[in-house]
Amino acid sequence: MARDSDTAKAVTKPRVLSPVGTNLAFLARPPLLRTESRAEFDALQEAIKEEVKPKSFIEKMYVADACYVLWEILRLRRYKVAIVNAAYRRGLDHLIPQLSAGLYVKSFGFNDDLALQWCRTPEGKQKIARMLTEVGLDESAIEAEAILVVWKVLHSIEFTLISLENRRDRFLREIEVRRENLGRRLRAGTDRIIEADRHDAVAVQTSSPTAKSAA
Repeated sequence: MARDSDTAKAVTKPRVLSPVGTNLAFLARPPLLRTESRAEFDALQEAIKEEVKPKSFIEKMYVADACYVLWEILRLRRYKVAIVNAAYRRGLDHLIPQLSAGLYVKSFGFNDDLALQWCRTPEGKQKIARMLTEVGLDESAIEAEAILVVWKVLHSIEFTLISLENRRDRFLREIEVRRENLGRRLRAGTDRIIEADRHDAVAVQTSSPTAKSAA
């Protein structure tokens, strides 16, 4: 009897769960960074679901992937701004020597760490602003220098953003294609049903006593 029981256990097939009936909570667990808000991500995901209204398991997966990609796009856009802001000090280090020739050294005290002063004190910001004004510039010159310092990094991020945007569009196109194919199948199926019903109606009319007497 033990052998029969062991044999029965060996041939018992594992239970296969239908994806549609399983819990899809794992799709809503994104790899968020410590500084990122789960509430904001959930709001974004709900907004996309409301817009697309996924119906099948596959569509839900496409929507989840599109949401992750969109979140990463927004993250990288924030990074671009943060990277430029963080590069202001280095931009000033490049810019100040260009402003410090001759008169500017004596007038503005170039021996001081003006870049650090600009970052830390209102007086430092005012001093740099006066130096820029003397040569017909404003603080946008600092931004330009900061962007030049991190240009290669920004270019790499921009390339990644283009790739992510293409992925997002591909996921959404896949949903459209699936729905279009489903629509065609539904139309073809209903057409076959209508055609079969029409043939049945003609056959009934042909075989009826009234039709025979008329013949």
